[in-house]
Amino acid sequence: MRRALDHLVSVFLRKGYLAEENLHYARNGLFDLLGVEGWPYVPPQDPQAANEEQTTQEALSILLAFARDTNKLPQGLAHEDDWTARITDLLIPDPRTVQERFTHLQETEGIAAALQWFYGMNVTDQYIKTQRIAQNKTWTHPTAFGDLQVTLNRSKPEKTPEEIKAAAKASSDYPACMLCEENVGLCGEGHAPRRHHRILRQSLAGEPWFFQYSPYAYFPEHCIVFSKTHRPMKITAHTLAVLLAFTDAMPDYFIASNADLPIVGGSILSHDHFQGGRTVFPVEHAQKEALFQEPDGRISLVNWPVTTLCLEGSRSFIEHYASKILGCWRGYSDPSQGVLAQTMDTPHNTVNFHVRKKGESYQVLILLRNNRTDAEHPSGIFHTRARHQVIKKENIGIIEALGLAIFPGRLMQQMEHFAEDPQFAAWHTSFPKQRLDDPQWLIGETFLEILQDVGVFALDESGRAALLTFLTPILLEAQKERTRS
Repeated sequence: MRRALDHLVSVFLRKGYLAEENLHYARNGLFDLLGVEGWPYVPPQDPQAANEEQTTQEALSILLAFARDTNKLPQGLAHEDDWTARITDLLIPDPRTVQERFTHLQETEGIAAALQWFYGMNVTDQYIKTQRIAQNKTWTHPTAFGDLQVTLNRSKPEKTPEEIKAAAKASSDYPACMLCEENVGLCGEGHAPRRHHRILRQSLAGEPWFFQYSPYAYFPEHCIVFSKTHRPMKITAHTLAVLLAFTDAMPDYFIASNADLPIVGGSILSHDHFQGGRTVFPVEHAQKEALFQEPDGRISLVNWPVTTLCLEGSRSFIEHYASKILGCWRGYSDPSQGVLAQTMDTPHNTVNFHVRKKGESYQVLILLRNNRTDAEHPSGIFHTRARHQVIKKENIGIIEALGLAIFPGRLMQQMEHFAEDPQFAAWHTSFPKQRLDDPQWLIGETFLEILQDVGVFALDESGRAALLTFLTPILLEAQKERTRS
């Protein structure tokens, strides 16, 4: 145990997360947490070799086992995560120092160096669950739209749309939700382990926001940007201004917004937030059909099962046309396509935004969404069809709409017995017989069909004509307004 503790300390010292001035403070804190008498610190003769011999995770496992054997740590993964957070919190800078260090690196070495430092700290202190993420199963599935990406996610449990809706309505005294800034340093029963949680302040479009990395990353450097104010998700023209400002500040990252309505929204509707990171999604490789062009920008229709428009160009071009499309879509109905803007006082139309900076220009994907239900489709007309919900019950959020499936980890065991398991019978027998012994193909094809279910305009001539009926007058009127101004 002694060797594990000092190995852990040496790793954080060597990487610069634990300052020399805080060495004894951190070690004494660890002694107190573990309930042991202290001993003098002897630095390893070769820190690099020590790190290779015994990894950070192995050292933590030894400390957790000691705490369990001495009846300080109850059984259970949640308790282990809480203790891991308590241990590594003592080995990293406090929140203010993290912000100061990040700002200093950004000003002296650039935003890329600052992000590399902050990301590295989140990996080393186990906030990002890299070992669990590595247990996920991933593959690509070829389609007429390009290769889709499929992940069976063992690191995070799935939620049903009902659970997501209930969470949006739930209220709690402290913190209001699991994104709020008050989660920094939080620990104990009933809370996610956030003792080692660190966030960064950002000013975006004149508002205070925070930046953090996701503990259950779906892709490289998966980050979350959330409002300082606890307020519900709401997609407006100002939302786009915030997203564009983010790409100005962190041009190597994309940023995207989930929808702001149940069924088509993400898993957290109660707190305004976005997701970003360093990856390219399948939709970005899809073919495009040019629809409209001006000297400083163009608009294309993406050949993608989820109805997607691609705007590329200057900031003024993007903001003008995207806001017009959003505003008109909110109130648009086309009964021939099953699209109704609202029923009674309930709105149904919304969008996903995906934003990326390319040099001095911007690229914005607008994915049109509708969350209407009816008697035949109680879970949603533009939602996963009933027989596929044995594979995926959760909302189809922005990450999946872009072509990266996040399916529940339970499928890793279930996929070996699809043919024998009665709960999969209706789903399994809906595919060609020659494919029934290829579970990865079945899951990948299911994802494709889910994306097709989500698309509000059908992928045929009728659907294309209906989309152009919606879009053409908007673009012409927006062009006139821009010319007049």
